[in-house]
Amino acid sequence: MEFSSLSMMKLWKEWHLRVTVLLSLTLQIVLITLGNRRKHNHKLWISIVVWCVYLSADVIATFALGIITNNVSNICDEEGVSMDANNELTAFWAPFLLLHLGGPETITAYALEDNELWLRHFLGLAVQTGMAIYVFIMAWTGSHLLILYLLMFVAGLIKYGERTWVLRKASIETIRESIADDVMNLFFDQTNFVSDERFTLFEAYRLVHIYFRPLFLNVKVPLLFRYSASIPYIITSTTLENRFKIIEAALGFMYDNLYTKAPLLYTRWGLGLRVITFFLTSSVLVLFPVVVIHDKHKFSNTDVTITYILLVGAVILELYSAVLILSSDRFLVWLLMHRKFSTLKSLESFLTQKRWSNNMSQFSLLSFIIKEKRLPCPNILKRLRLDKKLEKQWYAADMEIPKSLKTLIWLYLEEKSRDRNGPTNSIHVDCVGPDFTEELEKSILAWHVATDIRYELDGEDIKRHGPAFELHCGLICQISRYMFYLMALHPNMISDENMNHITLRSILWAARSLKFTNKIGICERFNELLTVSETYLDQRCLVLESESENDIKKFLKNILPGLLRKLSEQELEERWKIISWTWLEMLPYAAIKCRGIQHAQHLRSGGEFLTHVWFLASVFLEFTHKDFKSNPSDDPILFNSVMPLLKR
Repeated sequence: MEFSSLSMMKLWKEWHLRVTVLLSLTLQIVLITLGNRRKHNHKLWISIVVWCVYLSADVIATFALGIITNNVSNICDEEGVSMDANNELTAFWAPFLLLHLGGPETITAYALEDNELWLRHFLGLAVQTGMAIYVFIMAWTGSHLLILYLLMFVAGLIKYGERTWVLRKASIETIRESIADDVMNLFFDQTNFVSDERFTLFEAYRLVHIYFRPLFLNVKVPLLFRYSASIPYIITSTTLENRFKIIEAALGFMYDNLYTKAPLLYTRWGLGLRVITFFLTSSVLVLFPVVVIHDKHKFSNTDVTITYILLVGAVILELYSAVLILSSDRFLVWLLMHRKFSTLKSLESFLTQKRWSNNMSQFSLLSFIIKEKRLPCPNILKRLRLDKKLEKQWYAADMEIPKSLKTLIWLYLEEKSRDRNGPTNSIHVDCVGPDFTEELEKSILAWHVATDIRYELDGEDIKRHGPAFELHCGLICQISRYMFYLMALHPNMISDENMNHITLRSILWAARSLKFTNKIGICERFNELLTVSETYLDQRCLVLESESENDIKKFLKNILPGLLRKLSEQELEERWKIISWTWLEMLPYAAIKCRGIQHAQHLRSGGEFLTHVWFLASVFLEFTHKDFKSNPSDDPILFNSVMPLLKR
């Protein structure tokens, strides 16, 4: 047993540096390939893997650099022991670790909070650079290998410095200071923009700097600097598809500015530094075999192989970065701004890239209640106490956003914008349901339940009413389930305050206790479910304040049943007019009410459709949250025109 332990320790001492250095390179490869995919991928596993690798990469690289420093220090402390060739070779790995600490171009920050920690990274830059210099001084023997060390050290220092500079550039304080200057510099002659794609990209780039960044920071830009004249031009001169493309490209630019090295890469300094680092790493790759051949009997074959892997990996990462730069929208805009139209034309012919997930997740409360999808390994997850956390995510179904839904939302907002100053008393409709301008979370819950129940009960009648009506009701249900998804999984996008989840939790507990087996059963016994929910509140005493308890009981006992009753009293078409109008008002209202920083946070996980609606409503049509009403009587023309929108 003791012999085995000693042999394991010896093996670890021999290989621990080699393993950590190779692991550091592997993590860089994963980061550069997956770091940019989260921009247009909504999958949870991408976020989890990138999060784990992003946190591990710096730790592993720092740990490996610490091992090298310790090894060099121990050798120098021992009397009569000189630095041999193998120790020089392992010391040569130190600048590669600086290169890894600089990170790939596709990800500098995992979340917005990382940008605010740029001072911490600056301190890390100083400390790790000091360690690399210490290693160089201690390992200096005048050999050719340490000359290569200097070349790689410069490359690593540039990469690490780039990352620190970009993090500072993407911090809120720096963005706030740069907004006015960026706006002033973006008035650019667009007479030479011929293709729609060119127009789309450049307008998107300008919208990011003039509208999105101020909205993101809640900064008001003076009217003198606002680019308001181009918004009507965009609306009238481009198709609906191109308007959404402009939004996609704009949000893609914003993602690049906040989470990648784009703010530096597409400047003359940035491109110059990229050429320098590529030249240095390539030169070392070419010169290293000469050094090895000259002293081939001094080096360990294993360490030489690892060094080759590090060098080839560094060059491949540089080449891959160059390909990403040349295939990006931001590079095309750079070509436009510098009038490189011949180069642009040659690149446009083969550049196709996905700019965002085009995804709108769905979460149906009725499906959740009857457990339509079972969690894998539920007993294990329950023991780990992860079942409740993962269950909501498991029931969130991804769906691609249909063009018909985008058309419906745009036509509604366009009609609302056109008639915002029109008459407001054509027809009276009783106020139905809670006021979403006062209680957005409860309104989403109430209207989602009501919409799902009526869609189940009206299913056959909807089909008999015709394909256009069926399509319209289906689209409204998709909006309902998307809004409920946001409420259940991303509540910060719905409310700035701490939400009270007792209402949702009590309904779920009661529903599961009644053992529903199908959606129709839930619809027919929903009053019974609400009664049990209220009993659950009394028994568990989860709400401590009497006012909040009374408020939730009122919701369970009066508001939700009252909404279902009022909707049931309407004719089919009139009922779905009310449901449709409410969701078409509530969706842009929630989008505008959501803080800009929350919209920006979700760019790193494929983006949210709510952000695109926000752009449509607040930027293109200049709505505020005060323009949206909770009572159809306040907006009668729009209420009457909801159903025919898709027929246009």
